[in-house]
Amino acid sequence: MAELRGLHQRLEAALGRLDSAVETRLNSAELQERVEALAKQLDHASAENAKLHETADAVAHRLDTAIDRIRKLLGD
Repeated sequence: MAELRGLHQRLEAALGRLDSAVETRLNSAELQERVEALAKQLDHASAENAKLHETADAVAHRLDTAIDRIRKLLGD
């Protein structure tokens, strides 16, 4: 029984070290750099998306205007 208790303690200690290693990894500077790089990419993509929406709206307006002119010329 004492041997089993010792094994259990060793297992608990190993799990504690593993948990600490995982926590350290998650908080590492490398991970933080990756998060910051992804945040910059997201900001850039969002800005690009906004520009594309503006362009699409402008094109849609110009097409609507052209269609209206053509209809007037055709007498519809």
